[in-house]
Amino acid sequence: MLTWWATAPYREVEQALAEYRQRLSDDGAAPRSPRTIVGRPIGWDALLVGLAGEVTACTPEELADIARRELWWCEREMVRASRELGFRDDWHPALECVKNVCGPPGAQPPVTDELAAESVQFAEAHHLVTIPALAQEAWRTAMMTPDRQRINLFVLGGEVIQISCPTDTMSYEEPMMSLRGNNRYFSRSTVFHELLPGHCLQQYMTASHQTHRQLLRSAFWVEGLAFYWEMRYWELGFNERAEQRIGMLSWRMHHSARRIYTLGFHLGQMTADEAVALLIERVGHEPDHACGEVRHLFEGGYGPLCQCAYLIGALQFRALHRELAVQRGMAERAFHDAILQQGRMPIDILRAVLKGVRLPLAVLRGHRRPGGPPA
Repeated sequence: MLTWWATAPYREVEQALAEYRQRLSDDGAAPRSPRTIVGRPIGWDALLVGLAGEVTACTPEELADIARRELWWCEREMVRASRELGFRDDWHPALECVKNVCGPPGAQPPVTDELAAESVQFAEAHHLVTIPALAQEAWRTAMMTPDRQRINLFVLGGEVIQISCPTDTMSYEEPMMSLRGNNRYFSRSTVFHELLPGHCLQQYMTASHQTHRQLLRSAFWVEGLAFYWEMRYWELGFNERAEQRIGMLSWRMHHSARRIYTLGFHLGQMTADEAVALLIERVGHEPDHACGEVRHLFEGGYGPLCQCAYLIGALQFRALHRELAVQRGMAERAFHDAILQQGRMPIDILRAVLKGVRLPLAVLRGHRRPGGPPA
């Protein structure tokens, strides 16, 4: 009976909300092309306020410079991997070769299962972190809808990993781009970023320890920690073959480019079209993937600093690992377990907690020095 009564009113509300959303997004302009991307820059001052809330003592310009250096490092490593595959210094053909290592439609769920098990085995073999048996058993798979794939072309995850896959409602070109953009070597990084020891383990641990801190929404902790695992796996030799390194490097380039164009856009230095071109030319994304990725960030409800959080948060965690695990001899498993058990918080505050240091109240409030970045 609920379905019988609710179907027509639901459609009316859905249509009204769609019309209202378009009025908000483009001020009532004529229907726009699917490739049109709408966003509103927030400016330097608003970015600085957000950084103060994350207790991050950097200006937006400094963050962009860090991302450019990281992108340069990735390109250098891409050239090395390209040479191993016989493509010399131009790594774009090597990337195309890797993209073509993709299965037929419908093959991605079993590949995801296999890659998830491989990641857990690697973490256990290197004694990196405690992964409870229930966390390994309880995650689930969902297939992303075609409409959702217009905004996000890759996988999303946590307890439920959402796989971007081709459907029979797409044109011929769209399924091919979906398969190539989610090939086995690209997925090798995204699966453990989203599942274990990434977001799925984060959700399990924050639901089990310091549960009051679930109210905190520090993207630098959430996304930075997941991306940190990509860096740590790289350092420990997770990628033995050149194709595997190219797959992981592609995502590091992707995250570096995100920092560059989101900061550039909100500082008024880069347009959405220039951001799409950056992803195609410097990262090697498929055109629809590049367009969907930029729309995903500018129209998907994400805060402007969320994309900075991946790279900058990961670098903060890597520096914390060197300070506590490398220099002070803290066991690797104990270090990572402590991070997860403490829960979500700005990483500078987490550092003080793990070291037993009392921070001034001004730092906890995200205090800003007059005319400068956060203290």
